[in-house]
Amino acid sequence: MAITDRLTGLYNFGYFLDRLKEERIRADRYHRLLSLILFDIDHFKKYNDTNGHPAGNEVLKKIAAILKEEAREVDIVARYGGEEMVVILPEASRRSAHELADRIRARIELTLFPRMETQPLKRITVSAGVATFPVDAANEDDLIKKADKSLYLAKSKGRNQVVAFEPMIKIPISYKPSREVSKVALVGSFNNWDKEADYMQRQSDGSYQFIISLNPGVYHYKFVLNGVEWIPDPANPIREEDTQGGENSVLRVSGESSYYPAGA
Repeated sequence: MAITDRLTGLYNFGYFLDRLKEERIRADRYHRLLSLILFDIDHFKKYNDTNGHPAGNEVLKKIAAILKEEAREVDIVARYGGEEMVVILPEASRRSAHELADRIRARIELTLFPRMETQPLKRITVSAGVATFPVDAANEDDLIKKADKSLYLAKSKGRNQVVAFEPMIKIPISYKPSREVSKVALVGSFNNWDKEADYMQRQSDGSYQFIISLNPGVYHYKFVLNGVEWIPDPANPIREEDTQGGENSVLRVSGESSYYPAGA
């Protein structure tokens, strides 16, 4: 009971803060990602004012149940406060966190709630903000701020949508293959080495390019050719051994719009 919100059955705010710090420390120690989703029920004050707080409480409980059902077993779902709820996603990339948030958003939109026709959109909806450590934020407090900023943007863009935070720093990464390849994916510590996450765009000169948004820090990356061949960046001489007997290219992101290889 000490760590549980009595109304929704989710973890409470204090437990959320404790676990977020623990997971951030673990992600930092093992060089893994940690994502956070912050949900807010759209026009919830209007629903309460129109239908009463008991009806509003039933909406909160139903949405909390949806979050628990859709979240992974390793995720931590908590009530942030009022009509806001959060999900901590260990080892989840920005892309996978956005996909989960949008799946939850879509399910809530299609769920039947009592008296939902009194809402401006004639249904109960949520907005969500996503942020990921360390690619978007430097620590757990910053992670909350970035998720909250993304949530605010989702609200300002019309509600009932998910916005993932994007740092101001844009990193252009290019690769020109020495032979014909059909596709090139950029993989690294910034996307959990997911070869389906970030496909590079083919340019008119035969090279491939991808512009990725990253928080300042040190990252490791490779290219995946045709979905099977993993190679380090030939244009970047700074490398470190990986755990598979090969090498990763090293990227040190610094400043507001530029990047430098580690050790440069």
